[in-house]
Amino acid sequence: MDAAVDGNLFSVNKFRAPSSVDLLADDLRVRILSGEVEVGTLLPPERIWAAELGVSRTTVRGALARLSSEGLISIRQGRGAEVQDFRRIGSFGLLDRMPREMQDAMFPGVLELRTAVALELISLACERASGPQLAELEALAREIERTEEPMELARLDLEFSRALCRAADNLPMELMLNSISALYARRPDIPRALFEDRDDVRTSYLAMVELLRGRRVPEARDALRAGLQARDRLTLERLGIAARESFAEN
Repeated sequence: MDAAVDGNLFSVNKFRAPSSVDLLADDLRVRILSGEVEVGTLLPPERIWAAELGVSRTTVRGALARLSSEGLISIRQGRGAEVQDFRRIGSFGLLDRMPREMQDAMFPGVLELRTAVALELISLACERASGPQLAELEALAREIERTEEPMELARLDLEFSRALCRAADNLPMELMLNSISALYARRPDIPRALFEDRDDVRTSYLAMVELLRGRRVPEARDALRAGLQARDRLTLERLGIAARESFAEN
C-alpha cells in the first residue's frame, strides 16, 4: 500500500502491513489477470487449499470473497469457486489492483479512454454549464495557475474534472474519476509524470473556461484534444511506456 504522497494528495489513515487475506488475494488476482489461472478453472475446496498453504480457512474464505466482489471468481454452493472472465464482468476499478506491468501495458488505453470521455464531457459542459458552475471552474483554474507542486496540480486537476462533470450534469462520468484517483494513489509516478511541465499545464485551464463561457464547442474540443495528446505523449516517454501510433503521429 502506498503512503500518502506529496502534498497529502490522497489521504491514508495509517500504515498497515498486508494481512494474510491481502497476500493471498493479491497472489491469486495476479495469476488470474495474467492468464496463468484460466477462465473456468475450479479452485480447490477451502479446507484443502488452507492445508496446502498453511493458513486458516478464514483466510482463504476472506481472499475468495474479495476476488468474488471484484468479478474475478464466482462462488456457488456445491460447486465452489470458479474463475470468471474479467474482461466480460470486471469493472474499471480492477485497473488499480493490477500488477505494475499490466498497468503499464494498459496505460496508453487508459489515456485514450480518458481523452474520448473528456471530449464528450467538454461538449456537454459547454451546452449545460450554469453561471455559478462556470465561476467554480474559473476559481479552480486560477488556483491551478498559482500552483507549483505537481502532486497538488494532480489533485486540482481531478477537482476541475469533477466540477466539469457537475457542469455537464453527468454523474456516471464523475464516478469514473474515482478509479483514476485510486490509480494515482497506488502509482504516484503517474500524476508526477502527467504534471511535470507545470507552466504548459497551468495556463490551459483558464483558456478552457473562457471557451466554455463562450459556448464554443468545436474550439473547446480541438484545444482539449491537442493539449491532452501532447501531454500524454510526454507522459508515456517519462514513464518509459511505448506509445501507440495515435500518440506518436500527433
